[in-house]
Amino acid sequence: MVTAKSRSIAWLSAGFGFAISIVAMEALLHGIELSPAWRILPIVERELGWPDPDRGYALRPNIEIINVREHRSQVSTNSFGMRDKERTLAKSPRVYRVVVTGDSFTEALQVNDPDTFTRLAEASDDDGSNSEQFEFLNFGMSGAGPVQQYVQLQNLALKFNPDAIVMLIGAGQFLSSEMSDDSVNPAYIKNADGELELGYTFRQRRSQRYRDTLVGRLFFRLMDSSRIARALYVYKLSGGKPVPRTGSEITAHSCSAIDARIERQLKLWQEHAPMSAYARVEKFVADLAHIKRERDIPMALVVYGIGEIRPDCNTRRQALISAMERVLTPHALRLWDADGVLSTLEPTLAPLAHYHGFGRKRGIGHLNHAGHRAYSQLLRQIADELKTSDHR
Repeated sequence: MVTAKSRSIAWLSAGFGFAISIVAMEALLHGIELSPAWRILPIVERELGWPDPDRGYALRPNIEIINVREHRSQVSTNSFGMRDKERTLAKSPRVYRVVVTGDSFTEALQVNDPDTFTRLAEASDDDGSNSEQFEFLNFGMSGAGPVQQYVQLQNLALKFNPDAIVMLIGAGQFLSSEMSDDSVNPAYIKNADGELELGYTFRQRRSQRYRDTLVGRLFFRLMDSSRIARALYVYKLSGGKPVPRTGSEITAHSCSAIDARIERQLKLWQEHAPMSAYARVEKFVADLAHIKRERDIPMALVVYGIGEIRPDCNTRRQALISAMERVLTPHALRLWDADGVLSTLEPTLAPLAHYHGFGRKRGIGHLNHAGHRAYSQLLRQIADELKTSDHR
């Protein structure tokens, strides 16, 4: 006969066994991260960022994670929440400091810390042969389009007193909801007078309200300390479906396909249509021009996603570049055609697909090691020209 005492003992034994199994699993997952086995064994990826009242989302300071998407890498942030090594607000007189903002290409979670294109560009000065060295401060953040990058400048990057600013922006981002929808990130919305200004509706989101409360702090502590809790949370968010991989295939297209992809951008920059989208581009450009005038600082917009240079079909592509320059040049903002420059850096290499993806996914997704090396050359070229044009 089963007594109440024996049932209690059975439940205690089961609970003890379950607790031991959880502890053992946690120890195993932590052990994998601390050993070389992280390169091949299952990893529960931790969250690098958190809600931010000014930018919508920001990288957390002093965080180290193992990224497992697209390619496995060890990723960290500094005390300012930058995807960079430790920096100081003050800089040496012998340093030419360049602030680099951008999206996931610049954040570069797919490669280890020393292999990002900002670090590679800076490392070329490590021999000390130059009288003035460059610093490239990485403010990249996944999903950051034009508006979020502008807010990033205003709220953090300008505090570092940079000598130049480089913004890496995808061509398609000027037509994205990031410019007009402030439910997740800051965006340009119309005020009561019908004028565009930064909107912050996202501040009403529950995640924003709870971040700095006791509940919020306990949540992030739990996510950081327990890999099992993190796995269950991600599973709940995804509805049990695999987390989608970002990035699209970079392949050669026919001239008609290239022209069709460029057409929407050409209407925006050349025909100023749709009017609401172009009004937001004008507002963004005016905000950057204000920073340039106020700080007397050279600024470059590095636009990617237009496509590589094709001698057999370059008419519409060049028309787009010219249209963008007509908008930016009157404000002394320099446009750099990233895809065009990369197409000429190393002519013996494959087209742009060579710079994207890893292993069997070559040509798909974010920058690989070859891509970061190429972008480091591009960044140094831009910095050299900005420094030469800087007559302050």
